[in-house]
This record gives sequence, C-alpha cells and structure tokens, in this order.
Amino acid sequence: MIKRTPISRSEFTTGLVLAAFILLLGTAGAEAGRGLSLRHDVASGVITVHRDGVEKPLVTQNAGAGFRPYLHPITSPDGKAELTQFSPGHHKHQTGLYWGLTRVNGRDFFHHPEGGYWRRVDAEVLEKEGAQVKWRTVYEMLDGKGEAILTERQTWTMQIGE
Repeated sequence: MIKRTPISRSEFTTGLVLAAFILLLGTAGAEAGRGLSLRHDVASGVITVHRDGVEKPLVTQNAGAGFRPYLHPITSPDGKAELTQFSPGHHKHQTGLYWGLTRVNGRDFFHHPEGGYWRRVDAEVLEKEGAQVKWRTVYEMLDGKGEAILTERQTWTMQIGE
C-alpha cells in the first residue's frame, strides 16, 4: 500500500543540459560561427539562444509571468528546421519542451500550463556568451487558493561540442 502525504511547501531543482545540441553543434558545419549568446527580454521573460552565423535563435525559453516555463521553438543547429510544436490540435496542453506532474496535492500541472497553476519568481541569464551559455528559471507551483506548494528551479546549459 502506498501512503500519500500532501506536500505542504517544498522546493526542487531540475538541472537540464541540451545534450543533443552539444553533439549537433559540434558537427553543424563550418559556415556557422563558434560562439553562443543569450538575449533576455525581461518584460516577457523570453530568453533566446543564438549562434554566430545563424539568423534564427536555436532555442527559445518562454518564461512568462503566469504560464509554465517551456522551450519553443527549438531549431536545428543550422537554424533551418523547427523541432518542437506549441499546443498542437491533438494535445493543446503541450507547449514545446516542458515537464509537468499530474498529481501534486490533487493538482494537475501537466495539463494546466496557465497562470492559476504557475507563477514566475525569476528568470535570469547566468552565462551570457561564449562556447557555453547558461540560464535559470524559478517558478512557484500553486494550489487552488494561489498559494505556492512547490518552488521549481530549472537551470539550462547549452554548449558547443568539440
């Protein structure tokens, strides 16, 4: 028998590396430059990863104030193909690359990306440019009364492979 214990207030950290990009960036061709840079629109919470010599951002982190954080679009290393979808007709709750828990104190964070479930605390750039860039988002996951039950931190690192 599984005993279920409600979470009163907790915090967890997710450390994520875009591993596929580490491999792909190292082999993406000589026409693209070797440096990465981050741009951060503080008002919207959008953080974009750019590669020298590629027009489109490689990754866009959407960290809006009242919506769960997600990556979309993610493009191929040469910037020519989009690899993610936002809210496709067959799964409206899916927002590019994200994670979600379906049962936390009776709340379904997987199917509910909207503001009554999520509140941004912070979105910040940690390493702005170079062979590696790094950023972090911090969100509170909310109960039915709008009180935080979890604080979630995502730290993302993207680097150019050798």
